[in-house]
Amino acid sequence: MQLINIRTFYKPLLTAFFAVAILFLSGSAAHAQHGYRLEKPLTFAAGKSIKTVKGRIANTLEAHEYKFKARQGQTLRVVLTSPNKEMIFMVMNAEDELVDGFTNGGERNQSGELPADGEYKINVSADRGKGSYTLVVEIE
Repeated sequence: MQLINIRTFYKPLLTAFFAVAILFLSGSAAHAQHGYRLEKPLTFAAGKSIKTVKGRIANTLEAHEYKFKARQGQTLRVVLTSPNKEMIFMVMNAEDELVDGFTNGGERNQSGELPADGEYKINVSADRGKGSYTLVVEIE
């Protein structure tokens, strides 16, 4: 009868198990938290301070991220319209932090003064369902 060294036998199995568990957990946490974002630049025509964009959210995992640059002290006004009452937007800074003065979804007509020079993002998503939307962004 041959004796099996338990450490030698189980070490590769445990290593594989933990590797798969880490990949699964890290992937599902990121997926559940963010889903997927479609990044879209938001550019204003020369001499214009207002931009209207139309989009369609396919499901609750999808978000549209509109990136733009602005200066400290400028006033940002965002208006979202959609037949889906669960369509929301959030204004974030480059570090993905909610910008002071803007609520975390819910309100569809918001404005506030931007706190710093830099890149900002407007994330549009649906808490439930899917649907089309119109987003009006104005910077003064």
